[in-house]
Amino acid sequence: MSNSPVLPPKRLTRSLAVEFVERRLTELQQYSRQLLEAQDIVTTEPMMNFLEVPNSVRAIILAPTDGSSQTDSKQSEDGRRNRKNLRPEEQRVLDLVLSTQN
Repeated sequence: MSNSPVLPPKRLTRSLAVEFVERRLTELQQYSRQLLEAQDIVTTEPMMNFLEVPNSVRAIILAPTDGSSQTDSKQSEDGRRNRKNLRPEEQRVLDLVLSTQN
């Protein structure tokens, strides 16, 4: 995780001026986007918990893709089978996470 995004610094202010709030919002949105684009971060347990990724989707995301061993091959097969049985909201989560990995 050496290329982890840097959280925008906090600014001590009592101002809730629209410009200040909008700038902070933009900075935090950019930070969130960078986190989602970092595959080594988005596939961690804490991030998946934060994003509330369903277990059915986690199995697909974390399934090995190279089929290098019997266990890995079985997990990949299970992941493909599970993908066909996803509910629409699970499919949207999977699509979102996988789109950040490209």
